[in-house]
Amino acid sequence: MQLPQDSKVTSNVATASPDLRPTQDVTITLPKLGASSVGQALFTPAPDLTITDTDIVVLPSNPLPGTTATISAPVRNAGSLAATPVRVAIYDGDPAADGTLIGSVQSLGSALPGGVTGTVSVNWSVPNIQAAH
Repeated sequence: MQLPQDSKVTSNVATASPDLRPTQDVTITLPKLGASSVGQALFTPAPDLTITDTDIVVLPSNPLPGTTATISAPVRNAGSLAATPVRVAIYDGDPAADGTLIGSVQSLGSALPGGVTGTVSVNWSVPNIQAAH
C-alpha cells in the first residue's frame, strides 16, 4: 500500500517490565485509530507446554515384538515464561487405565524458556505380545 506524500504514520508502543512474575497480569491500553476511546488487551504471562501426537517419533516406525525402539517427543513451551521443572512420562496405554510407563520420567533440565522446544527420548522394549500399543 502506498501512502500519499503528506501522510503521517504514527506508531504506539507499549512496554512491560522485564521482572514479571507468573501471577501478574499486564494490561496494555492502546488508542484505537481514528477514535477517542481506548481498547484494552489483558495478557497473563505463563508457561504453556504442548506436545502434539503427530510430532512423536518411533524408530523403527513399526517395531516388532521383542525388539527395542526409540520414542522421541518434542515439548514446546508456547508460553511467555519459562516452565520449571519440565518432566515428561511416556506410557504404553492410558496411564489412568493401567498403562505402563516406558523407561523412566524424562527431564528437560531446570527450565524450558518461553518459545523454546526441547525433546525427550526413551528406549522402549516392545512387549512380546502382538497387540495395539
